[in-house]
Amino acid sequence: MSIKYKVPLYLVIVFLLFIPILFGFFKVFLNDDFGRNLDSYWEHYEIVNEGIISGLMQRYPDTEEMESYLQQVYDAQQISVRIMDTEGRLVMETEDVKRNLPILKQKELAFYQDNLVYTVEIMHPYPLRIFRWLRIAGWRGTLGGGIRLIILLLLAIIVGTIIIYLHYAIVKPLLTLQKSLDKFNYDDLSIDLPYINRDDEIGYFCQKFLEMTERLKESRKKQVDLILSISHDLKTPLTSVIGFSERLLSAKQQTEERRQEYYQIIHSKARDMNNLLEEFH
Repeated sequence: MSIKYKVPLYLVIVFLLFIPILFGFFKVFLNDDFGRNLDSYWEHYEIVNEGIISGLMQRYPDTEEMESYLQQVYDAQQISVRIMDTEGRLVMETEDVKRNLPILKQKELAFYQDNLVYTVEIMHPYPLRIFRWLRIAGWRGTLGGGIRLIILLLLAIIVGTIIIYLHYAIVKPLLTLQKSLDKFNYDDLSIDLPYINRDDEIGYFCQKFLEMTERLKESRKKQVDLILSISHDLKTPLTSVIGFSERLLSAKQQTEERRQEYYQIIHSKARDMNNLLEEFH
C-alpha cells in the first residue's frame, strides 16, 4: 500500500480506537455521576419555574405588578417569560434571551384558585452547555484532575504511536538506504536493500535503485570488454612493429631489399594502429 494512503489510514485507525476508549472511560467512571447530576439539573429548573409561577399568581390580577416582577426575574437570571391566556392570545412577555445563548424552553400552567388562567413559556439560558456536566461531575475538583490526566495520557499514547509508526515505516528505511548509499562505490556495486519487497514508495525506490546497480554492472562489464577489445586490436600491429624494429636493430648484415621490406611492414602496422585509434576516438 502506498505511504500516502498508509499514513492517513493508520491515523484514522488510531483515532477510531481512541474514541471507544475515551467513551468507555466516561461510561465507566462518569455515567452514574452524570445521571445523578442531570436529575438535579432538571429539578433545579422545575423549582425555578414553580417559583416564577408562584410569584406571578401572588401578583395576579395586577398586570403592572406581574410585568415588574417578570422584568426583575429577567434582570437577575436572564430568564425570558411569555404569558398566554387560555385561548392562546399573548398577554405579556419579557425580553428574549440573548440570541447567541442556547435556551431551554418549558411550558407551565398557571392556576388561580384552582382555575386555569395562563399558559406560561419560560425560557432559561445555558441549558446543558457543552461539557457542563463535566464541571458538575467535578472537572475542577479531584475527579476533574484525574480526567484531564487520563485524556492527556491517551493523547500522549496516540502521539507516541504515530511517532513510532513514522520512525519504523519511513525514517528507519530511509536511514538504512542512506547508509547503503554511503558504502556504495563503483568498485563494489553490491548493495543490501532489506526493504525491496515493501509495497509502497520506499519499496519502489529500493527496486529502482537495485535496477540502477544492475545497469551499472552491465555498463562496467561492457567497458571492460571494450578495453580488452581495444587492447587486443592494438596488440597485434604493435607486436609486428616491435618485432621488425628489433630485427632492424639486431641484424648486422641485411640487404637493402630486406630493410625496405621491414620498413614497409612497420609503416603499414603503424597506419593500422592510427586507423584503430581514430575509430576508437
